[in-house]
Amino acid sequence: MTSRVIMLVVGILALVIAYMDLAVLRVISWFAASAVASSWTVVGFGSVWWKKMNARGAIWSMGFGFLTCMLLTIANRFGWISIPMWLHPFYFAIAVAFIGAWLGSKGGELSKAQIKFIEEMHTMPESERSLELVKRTKTLWLYTHYIGCCFINILSILVGVTI
Repeated sequence: MTSRVIMLVVGILALVIAYMDLAVLRVISWFAASAVASSWTVVGFGSVWWKKMNARGAIWSMGFGFLTCMLLTIANRFGWISIPMWLHPFYFAIAVAFIGAWLGSKGGELSKAQIKFIEEMHTMPESERSLELVKRTKTLWLYTHYIGCCFINILSILVGVTI
């Protein structure tokens, strides 16, 4: 429970700081979020859902994704290339990160312990099979989404920005 409260406080603090119109902070945050997401998205999903992902593939994926996002963002920022706003370098970096994961994972085998661990990740523990808990989890996303939208609208009204 404490970690959730800390994450909530940090998230609210980050939103407030982002709305203070600090242009440099916004650019750094935007770039950092894109770079981190492009390096970790494929690894995050691949390590859970792709049974052939290994450590070398994960490292290659993170490196390829990060470098692609960084180089394209810098090249676009300095005018060396022109990328439309709707086609952010993040999307290119995700594709390259996937290729890096695929190439890096070729030829590598997972140990029996790793395969067993991956299979256990997809097995629901007996302690979490409560019907009440499952119902609560299935509706929780709706409440958090609604609260988030309300918070963003209230914050935009207080700051004077229209969404």
